[in-house]
Formats: sequence, structure tokens, C-alpha cells
Amino acid sequence: MTEELQKVITSDNSITYYNPEVDECYHTRTGALEEALKKHVEPSNVVELAKDGDVVIGDVCFGLGYNTIVAIAKIQEKYPDALIQVFAFENDLRILEKIQNLELPKQYQNAHEKIKTLLHKDSIKETTDECSLYVYEDEKLTMSLYLGDVEQTIHKISHEVLNVVFFDPFSPTKQANLWSNQFVVNVAATMARGGVLTTYSCARPARDALRFAGLEVHDGPIVGRSSPGSLGIKPLLDLQDEEKTKDTSSKEENSDENLFEVNEEEE
Repeated sequence: MTEELQKVITSDNSITYYNPEVDECYHTRTGALEEALKKHVEPSNVVELAKDGDVVIGDVCFGLGYNTIVAIAKIQEKYPDALIQVFAFENDLRILEKIQNLELPKQYQNAHEKIKTLLHKDSIKETTDECSLYVYEDEKLTMSLYLGDVEQTIHKISHEVLNVVFFDPFSPTKQANLWSNQFVVNVAATMARGGVLTTYSCARPARDALRFAGLEVHDGPIVGRSSPGSLGIKPLLDLQDEEKTKDTSSKEENSDENLFEVNEEEE
């Protein structure tokens, strides 16, 4: 029998839930909103990425939707004409149903209402054995949420399209499959060059998987715990492109040297 999710009020008065099956809360007890803002939205620089007119966000393990809610609110506050596209992934309908009852500060209420509309049954555009697809769209915002096994639904996204990924599974000791090298490789494949992945974990399996996927790993901020989060940045060039560039440069240098030698002989 599935155990009920247990409501927890965090230190910033935002709501999270304890999942007894996993034996973890969805957020740190110091604050669910604080975590979304300080661990994901700010270090990802997603607001400034929207300055040029559009930004594409991936939210892996959507949960209560705080990361996306805060990102939408902050972007639309500073750049109201920006076009925002969100691809979200979640496998547990129970936590999505809790979003309806969140109590958020005024600055986040408009974004919260959009998420609630996304999750309405009328927003379901497709249902298969693999997943259900929920879609919300207005003039400035498009959201697609895949409810199903994220290890499968991540393949719904084309490669190199996401500017930012909020990566928020349960911890590596509790949900190891979502920190595996293969899954992180699949997530990284959806990221655009220069894209940023944010996550709360700095555990060795987490960082090893990020590096295995070809991401440059940096410390994220320290929020609600003694250790930092992690940032994974997708290089502007992959290793093969770098090698090709180096090889081309080397050939050009050799060509110049040979030309110089010929000119010397002519003299």
C-alpha cells in the first residue's frame, strides 16, 4: 500500500512534503522557495539568459514546481516580453496534486496559477502507455509536462535545446538510477552549448556522472546545508570539435612554415 505524503512547513514558511517511501523531503527544511531561488534560479542565470528574448528551461523531477514557478516569476518581472519554454518531467502524480494547495507570496501567485492550469485534466494533450503529456500555452509562455518514467520521457526532447536544466531528483543514495552515468548523459544531450545544469548535490556519484556526461563541474551556492550544490556547464565545443580545431590549426601552422621554407629557398 502506498504511504501518504506528509506535509512539512519549512523555515521560510513554504510547504514541502516528506515522502516515506524514499525517506526524504522534496526540499531542505530551511525553505523550499529559498532552495528554488538560491540553488537553481540565481546560479543558473536564467533571468539574464531571457534578456535576448527567449529561454528554454528543463525541469527534471518537477515535484511541487517551485523551480519553474520562481524562474517564470523572476523572468517575467524583469523581462515581461521574453518568450519562455519549459519542458518538465515527473513520475509521481501524488506530488503534482499537492501543487493546487500551495500558499505562495504575491510575487509568485501568477506563475503558480499558470502551473495549476497546466495540471488541469483539460490540459492533457496525449496519453500513452509511457506517459501523459500536459501542455499550457499563452503569448509568452509554453509549458510541456511529461508524467511518466523520466528515464524514458527525457528522450522526448531534441538534443541541444535546453538553456537551463533544474536537476532535482532525490539524493543519489535514494534514487541512484537518476544519477547514473547513462541518465545524466541523456539529460546533458538535451542541453544547448553553454547550457547550465543546477543541482543541490555535490556527492561524488553526482559529480562523477556530470563529468562523465562531458559537463564542466563547479561549486554551486551553499544553501540550507554545509556543502555546496553543483553546476554543470556544457562546453561551447565538445572534445571532438576541439580536437578538429586543434588539428586544423596545426595543419595551417605547418602550411605556413612550409611556405616560409620555400620562400627562403627561392631567395
